[in-house]
Amino acid sequence: MGQAERLESSAKLQVTGATQPRLVMEGISKSFPGVQALCAVDFDLLPGEVHALVGQNGAGKTTLVKIVSGAHPADAGRILIEGQEVRFHSPADARRHGIMTVHQDWNLFPDLSVAENIFAGRMPIKASGIIDWDRCYEEAARELRSLNLELDPHTRVGLLRPAQMQMVEIVRCVCANASIMILDEPTAALGPHEIESLFAMIRCVVAGGVSILYISHKLEEIQEIADRVTVLRDGRKVGTVRANEVDRLELIRMMVGREVEAPQKQTVVTPGAEILRANRIGKSKALHDITFSLREGEILGVFGLLGAGQKQLIDVLYGITPADRGEIWVNGNQVRIQSPEMAKRLGFGLVPGDRKREGLVQILSANANLTLANTSLISFAKLLLSPRKEYEQGWHWINSLDIRPKDGGRLVKYFSGGNQQKVVLGKWLQNNCKVLILDHPTQGVDVGAKNEIYSLLEELAKARIAIILVSTELPEILAMSDRILVMRNGTIAAELPRQEATNEKLLAYATGGN
Repeated sequence: MGQAERLESSAKLQVTGATQPRLVMEGISKSFPGVQALCAVDFDLLPGEVHALVGQNGAGKTTLVKIVSGAHPADAGRILIEGQEVRFHSPADARRHGIMTVHQDWNLFPDLSVAENIFAGRMPIKASGIIDWDRCYEEAARELRSLNLELDPHTRVGLLRPAQMQMVEIVRCVCANASIMILDEPTAALGPHEIESLFAMIRCVVAGGVSILYISHKLEEIQEIADRVTVLRDGRKVGTVRANEVDRLELIRMMVGREVEAPQKQTVVTPGAEILRANRIGKSKALHDITFSLREGEILGVFGLLGAGQKQLIDVLYGITPADRGEIWVNGNQVRIQSPEMAKRLGFGLVPGDRKREGLVQILSANANLTLANTSLISFAKLLLSPRKEYEQGWHWINSLDIRPKDGGRLVKYFSGGNQQKVVLGKWLQNNCKVLILDHPTQGVDVGAKNEIYSLLEELAKARIAIILVSTELPEILAMSDRILVMRNGTIAAELPRQEATNEKLLAYATGGN
């Protein structure tokens, strides 16, 4: 069905005043060993609406989505599609009922074209049995135009920006006649302008009658794009509200069960001696003449739109891709950081943006992950690891950082996002790092865990650890930074003390304004 036909179908729904939910989940319960993930949760999704699902990490959102997408069976309850009860035994069953998921880490083939990705697994075939390439590209171009996307269907997906990849995933679902689309943290890797483009596309898709289940921790976005919001807490449904009838603070209260203040630095630490200085460092065409300093106990914010050079700066400082030119000084000594191992020996630690792939070993326990950066503390005879020492070190950091549940033997993949992030932080604290680089440390973390991480960063600054906080989240940068560097096109466009920084100033410098 093309976009025109879907728009016509949506118009008929509006004319007839159809209000029957497209999806109904009644009394859904699910438990795992030692955990009641969901308890008697009800949820419904109307034709042509965006229904957001919010809650802290561990509230049950992921479990509910896995049940509706066929990845997990429910222990109790029932699911109805268009009024008919269904049972899903696999994701393929859910897809046959029109339910498709756009995951946070896109499911695309980077070496194939946009059109090939859109029709992957169901390419148009000629009567002779071979692929009809002309039809493939013509239909892809028509679908892209119908959703107001200016993309060449011949472009290789690996060359696209993150927002464009996200949109190709959505077009693929639309072309597969998805009636229910699950968007999992769709803006996690997008900048402000890209988010606007994505939202315009979502509105177009919804106008065609598709129903969207929207998962995000960004409450300001939810209030902009969603029609209704359902809040989960501790595996139970707290309530469903209309997005335009509830403010952000009320949503937070529903999520955590108490009042939560907006992020704000509670104490100002007087920075100590200079610990790091970068002088005119550069990396091929990605970084140009980067100069800044960092002092003990200081939180240096680095802000910029996506692609402004923040990731390349992190890679240079941590030795992932050494600088081509310029100087780096650590504790007054000039150094050339040629590898992460060298950075670690110099006292650097890195909390990467993708904690699951780059910060943790998912199949190891929390204790094992906490001690990975310095195994010498848990070994004997410099050859063998001591389970007893690993347990003692792990238990110390689990208690110090209030990692929950307090089970160091539990595989780290079963912890919530906020607690996984604490494990990554604990790994570097256990290694006694002096310079801590954080790449979007609260990405995919709920509001309660965010505040815990912010409090932890303040405690680290008091302990004279120097912190580089890289983030595209303006409230985070403004709340936590002592000084702020604004990056644009691989350069430092501005440096501001926290007292002079505002939303407007940072965005103006980041986009090339005055």
